[in-house]
Amino acid sequence: MKIAKWGNSLALRLPVSALRPAGLDEGSEVDVIPTEEGVLIKKASKPKYSLDELLAQSSPEDFRLPEQEHKDFLESTPVGREII
Repeated sequence: MKIAKWGNSLALRLPVSALRPAGLDEGSEVDVIPTEEGVLIKKASKPKYSLDELLAQSSPEDFRLPEQEHKDFLESTPVGREII
């Protein structure tokens, strides 16, 4: 394989046969990690948040009930397989 110029960047075209076993496809997000031996390409890590971290990003206003005209759904009866 060769590294080629792509605009103002450099690019490496990877065969699908090398990517699919790793669960990677067109549009996959990856992390590129420099190592002593070269470069490691791996699936992008998804951040994991605790409930406390998620709640810390919220304000009490996020949890208020909707105005009367928008809360009909709270008083409606199930029409399918909803679990309330």
